[in-house]
Amino acid sequence: MPTPLNNRPVTLARRACAWIVALMITALTGCGVELQVATPVIPTPTPRYFPSGQFPDGTITRLQARPHLTFVDDVTAEGALFMQSAQPDVLLLTSHSLTLPVAYDVTWFAYSQSSAQVRMSVFTRDSLDAAWSLYETQEATLNTTDTPYHVDGALTINLYPDLAPEPVAVLYTRVEVGLVAYLAGGETRDYVSANEFAIYMLPDREDIASDPASLWPPFDEAQVVPLLADWRAWGGGPCGVASWTGDLSEYPQIEAACAAWDAGDVESALLELLAAVENTNSLDLVASVYQIFGLLSLVGGNWEDAAASFQGAYEANLALGYAWEVTLCLHNLAVAHALREDWGAAQSALRRLEDLRSQFYDEPGIYLSLANAAYLNRNLDALYSAYWFFEGNDLPQLAALEQWAAELEGQ
Repeated sequence: MPTPLNNRPVTLARRACAWIVALMITALTGCGVELQVATPVIPTPTPRYFPSGQFPDGTITRLQARPHLTFVDDVTAEGALFMQSAQPDVLLLTSHSLTLPVAYDVTWFAYSQSSAQVRMSVFTRDSLDAAWSLYETQEATLNTTDTPYHVDGALTINLYPDLAPEPVAVLYTRVEVGLVAYLAGGETRDYVSANEFAIYMLPDREDIASDPASLWPPFDEAQVVPLLADWRAWGGGPCGVASWTGDLSEYPQIEAACAAWDAGDVESALLELLAAVENTNSLDLVASVYQIFGLLSLVGGNWEDAAASFQGAYEANLALGYAWEVTLCLHNLAVAHALREDWGAAQSALRRLEDLRSQFYDEPGIYLSLANAAYLNRNLDALYSAYWFFEGNDLPQLAALEQWAAELEGQ
């Protein structure tokens, strides 16, 4: 095919470059110079960071923004708020507070007459129909007499919700962040944005008694799940539900589910449980059945059904104000989302889990989350930190950690 006229100069230039390169190679090799072709560098993928859960320190901190401002000259300022917009809802126990910082930095290359102001304001309301009420405002004015100059710092507001959970209360929160550049030439540059999220207030609770034996899955097939689930959510399975339901005459499906499970008929047991949920107003029953269904969906490799089930269990336990049960749901929900490769949803669940876990002590849960996060983050040292817990308690999850360690050591 003839070369289009308007492409011929480009084509000729490429041919000339190729001819010159070939000529140079011939000249160099003719002079005895040995050429070595370097192996192309394979880019390293940017790792995702997964929160690992933490030992409780009683605090929840949610960074809201990282405002940055640079004064280039007397008429030019370049700024950005860098809002931390992915703010999952906050789960807060009644005896705790929420710390909301804004971390800023300002640089002057010239014209010290320029100045900046950073401001944050927190607004709250107890319903979506109510007007916003100002909770607190913080601001800082920044200037310098010398250039070049750089300054950084933070504004912080501690939010103490005054709500009594019955069994749960919701406080809607809005954090507005503003940055103003006052240029030496008299002009201004304004940057304003906001984050909104909900704070769910849950009743305070005591630390969880460490019972590693409760982490044992109820059957061997549970070990095929690629990440560690929290089997404390199993609660005895269908027969466990039957044991605490009480008068089974009101829920004949629960009794039938237990009988089917004992007979090894898993499918019938699940169908009976789901039928019971469709005919009940009991959130306790809904939460338990969804947890069971979610765990069995994980074992069956059905990540979508697992995620939907754990989400339903999370919402039911949250409405009931059951803080510890909510952590079980969030752990398993994060596992399901990670296996679905929905990393944003997994991060959101883990962030809420980390917040809630920081407010009371749950040793088995912390090590489960630490092990999963270490594997997902490809962090061998963190994996070994969790390894000793499972080895010391002779738990079956140790086999998965040994496999992960071998994989990470060979990477």
